[in-house]
Amino acid sequence: DRFLHDYNVTVVDLYLTDACLSRGWDGGRRRPLSVAAEAMLPLVGRDAAIINQLMMGIRGADGRSYRDGFLKNAYTKEKWAWWGRSLENSYHASHFDRMWTAISILITSLLSFFLLTSSTALIVRVLTSSGVAFMFPAFRLLRRLGVRDAEERTLSRSYPWIGRARAAVSDRDVHPQSHLIGAHLAKVALYYTMYEACQSVWNEWLYGKSMPAGMTVWLYGLSMVWEYYTMVFVRSAISVFFFPRLVLLY
Repeated sequence: DRFLHDYNVTVVDLYLTDACLSRGWDGGRRRPLSVAAEAMLPLVGRDAAIINQLMMGIRGADGRSYRDGFLKNAYTKEKWAWWGRSLENSYHASHFDRMWTAISILITSLLSFFLLTSSTALIVRVLTSSGVAFMFPAFRLLRRLGVRDAEERTLSRSYPWIGRARAAVSDRDVHPQSHLIGAHLAKVALYYTMYEACQSVWNEWLYGKSMPAGMTVWLYGLSMVWEYYTMVFVRSAISVFFFPRLVLLY
């Protein structure tokens, strides 16, 4: 209480029941659709409704203007940010401002799609080409443990882009083959570190510092699934033409 008084902190109590979210108000009638909505509440959550109440309910001193806000969930560490000017523009903006807002959203969406898919495509190619280098030290460990069938010739034939390079290094006899494997492993570590860093930085740039739980995992995870699907199944000219466009529309 002393902290709230010294720093002039306003406490706002928001409470939403399952009936309020599913039926519109606590005294609403139970219907099949509302029962299904209540069953899905644990999956959907209440964050969006609470954030909307905070954004639209807490006004300025005049009772009309909207305030800038920043909200953090102390339990899940989620973050949301909004600006009063954006809320004002969404309700009292001119036609030109609305058009400019729509254009800026389109540009941001295209930029985020380009950065997301490009970085994911790069890391998928690196993991595919250099990630298999982990198999060579693993097979060496198996041989030391007594597994005789763990031969490196099998790996060299299965992954010829590394097998041929190892054969060339062995023929020149300048550096040991472990340097090549180590370089591939270092490449994987470097690119994956950059990939993880890009997730944090681009979330700050593109999404206004709002970070709901799981957003990074879902966005980049879904994009990585698309990339692996493209690499394995998208082979025909028609699929190459239509699949990226369908993903962009999604």
